[in-house]
Amino acid sequence: MISRERHQKILDMMQKTKVVKITDITSTFGVSTETARRDLHILESQNLCKKIYGGAALISPIASEPSYSTREVINSLEKIAIGKKAAELVADGQTIILDVGTTIIELARSIKNKNNVIVLTNSLSIVNELANTDINLHIMGGKLNPSFLSMSGSLTLSALKQFFVDIAFIGAGGITLQDGISDYNIEEAQVRKFSIERANKTILLADSSKFGINAFAMVSPLEEVDVIVTDWKICPKVLADLRERKIEVLIADKPDEV
Repeated sequence: MISRERHQKILDMMQKTKVVKITDITSTFGVSTETARRDLHILESQNLCKKIYGGAALISPIASEPSYSTREVINSLEKIAIGKKAAELVADGQTIILDVGTTIIELARSIKNKNNVIVLTNSLSIVNELANTDINLHIMGGKLNPSFLSMSGSLTLSALKQFFVDIAFIGAGGITLQDGISDYNIEEAQVRKFSIERANKTILLADSSKFGINAFAMVSPLEEVDVIVTDWKICPKVLADLRERKIEVLIADKPDEV
């Protein structure tokens, strides 16, 4: 296989997973580590990817967000584990914001038995999860995004201004150490930003595939986050860098079947 063909296949791999490791390249194409690094250097020089520790991430500031049905099945075990870990941070009697996102839905599923918890959300999927529970549920209205069953826009932001909460649980389209938290949708990014402002504490839920990626719209720098809950696949270098910045990082428990 000539290098040009290999470069295209590496890009195809990154389109599917957003991140590719050097070991993935060496095992898939039977090339040396040096060749794999040279391939990534060439792709980075063409502004097609960004090298990260142990591999590279797709440069995707103008990429479209995966569909909801796709996001539901991507890293599903990791998201379930993250939701369960995050639920441990919710105490009886607290007021919380639950953001839009498939990982946040897993958190909602894990807090159904909490007592006297007040939930503020703009996600109709979370409303469906919690509607027949003892959770005290408040729904923010706004412009409906039918693809993701979420509310956003000026009405949602106006509603947020009426509340103060103990914790805002937010998701992300992408996370980088340099630029912080970003999202693919401008209006949802604004809702996340306001959620952070209205909370005493912000907890970011994100599976490891989100790191090293800048999505389209800026949400906030990482310094505005108190805790990050992620999975066991997070890059050790990224984990070390986050903790060096004094950001608490919790790793979800790895399921036995993984």
